[in-house]
Amino acid sequence: MPPVLSDGISDLSVSNYIIGAPNDPHWKLYPKDQYLTARNVFPIGYAFTNYSADANHYIYYMPENRGPTGDYSRLLRDHFEDIHGYRQREIREKQQREIQERAEKAQQLNALLNEQKQLLKKFKDELQKLKSNRDRSIRSEKRMGTPREIAELDYDRRNPMYLNTVGSISTIESNISSLKNELKTYTY
Repeated sequence: MPPVLSDGISDLSVSNYIIGAPNDPHWKLYPKDQYLTARNVFPIGYAFTNYSADANHYIYYMPENRGPTGDYSRLLRDHFEDIHGYRQREIREKQQREIQERAEKAQQLNALLNEQKQLLKKFKDELQKLKSNRDRSIRSEKRMGTPREIAELDYDRRNPMYLNTVGSISTIESNISSLKNELKTYTY
């Protein structure tokens, strides 16, 4: 229920209605989805409120050019401008917080991504040494008449470090891919 215009002692009335009362003919309907934008479309003298008329509409006050209805509209408009300003400030602060959180998350993901890339490089360097040792051992076994497949299986069973390193590299590459995809959602 909207407030009525008062001089501090009694409510002000014009003709057969109190200014601002529900039966005041200056109240009009506008769609609820236009709550923050309607004031930018209509004349500046109108006071847009969030007083609900029904499930789909709020009411606004359309005053006469002069007189007490104009004063009432100005007071009401000033009140709701403060509310709009507060809401807009709140929305801006929320957007700034979200931007800050996104930047922090992107920074964390970048740090994790760099860590995973360094780890991948370390494992690939290690893999070269392990592969060289593995190939040397398999060649030696082949010279003694062992088939290549059997020599590979024997070496891998006796020295699991090679297969573990290959598995670690695969896991790290998958992690890097996932981190890059997740990073895309935090950077535009």
